[in-house]
Amino acid sequence: MEARLVRLTQRGREAGLHLVACTQKPSATVIGSLVKSNFPVRLVGAVTSPDDARVATGLGGTGAERLLGQGDFLVVAKGEVTRMQAAYIGEGQVRELVARLRAGTRPQLAATGTDGGDKGSKGGNGDRLAALRSRLRLVR
Repeated sequence: MEARLVRLTQRGREAGLHLVACTQKPSATVIGSLVKSNFPVRLVGAVTSPDDARVATGLGGTGAERLLGQGDFLVVAKGEVTRMQAAYIGEGQVRELVARLRAGTRPQLAATGTDGGDKGSKGGNGDRLAALRSRLRLVR
């Protein structure tokens, strides 16, 4: 499987394709050196041990085993490690979203703080900007 994955990444790069692959257990037997070299950017989530962190990131001492989970990641690109927080929704929210989609209703977006009845505003982004200005205290 490793040889086919490496070949796919090499040919895909030549054709301008980007490939995203993931593994649940980042062990050295799964992620060989050829696979690592053909995936120049890695997104690493919480792992169980420092050995798994070293294999997944390709670097020692990154601290991936201390990540909090729930959208907490390390981005490894060109030998640099950057910690980032991705958007995260819990299992309950996913279940609620799926139930609404199955029922045929459109999911509701979070309120922006506007009531839509703002006279004299330009509408669209103007309403949102006005709402933000009213909620934020200006510091001079």
